[in-house]
Amino acid sequence: MDSSTLEILQWGFGILMLIGVATLGWLFTLQRDVSDLKGNVKKLEGRFDGFEKYNVLAKGHSPLSLTESGVELLEQSGAKNYLEKHFTKLYGLFGDTDKGYEIQERAREVIEDQRKEKDFDTIKEYLYNAGRPMDNIILVMSIEL
Repeated sequence: MDSSTLEILQWGFGILMLIGVATLGWLFTLQRDVSDLKGNVKKLEGRFDGFEKYNVLAKGHSPLSLTESGVELLEQSGAKNYLEKHFTKLYGLFGDTDKGYEIQERAREVIEDQRKEKDFDTIKEYLYNAGRPMDNIILVMSIEL
């Protein structure tokens, strides 16, 4: 091989190496982006699961009301008994709220605050054993309240 052919081959090999390195870098970036995308899709799936559960437990018209599944959760978890036992105290926590949406939001806040109470432990135990999220019980209890 003469020196010019060897030089052309060296240049060609160098160019192929650069293209290979650039391609590998692009592939690693693509793999990372796909991995990030998978994580984002899983997060979105979780959010949609929450919407489905919401639709299963409550009817989405104003004012909100419970579906049969919502009533069932309320009764099976012991939350209905909790609300009946503590109604006067819970009602007293509302304050001077008189607008529908504010009442709905305040009911949720009041129930969220009850999670720390000792009497709420049986409801938490039910949720744990049933594999249900706390948001489900907060939703149905706040609507019932």
